[in-house]
Amino acid sequence: MDTLKVLAEYLSEDQAQNLASQLPSQIAQYLSTERAGSARELPLSVFVERVGEQTVARDPEQAAVYTRAVVRTVEEALAAGAEGGARPPLPQELAPLLERGPGDAGLPGSGG
Repeated sequence: MDTLKVLAEYLSEDQAQNLASQLPSQIAQYLSTERAGSARELPLSVFVERVGEQTVARDPEQAAVYTRAVVRTVEEALAAGAEGGARPPLPQELAPLLERGPGDAGLPGSGG
């Protein structure tokens, strides 16, 4: 769940709280508002690098695969709990992690 902790660092306190309120408590606990940052923009490569530093990922490709899996799981949980399509979006910079298809947006570890 270190990926969620890194995510929280890039959300404002309100964003982290809003996102956490949409997720099961077992997941939401890792989006602690005390870790929330200033909602700064973050390049995707920096996010993946930070996840790699905070997790058991051994290299950038493994970090990208791990990051993609966690972000997609959060997005699926948000979609499943959405009422009328209203749900807080993940930061736009993370959108390539949600793409599926050849090369998975050309991220490390995606084969493209």
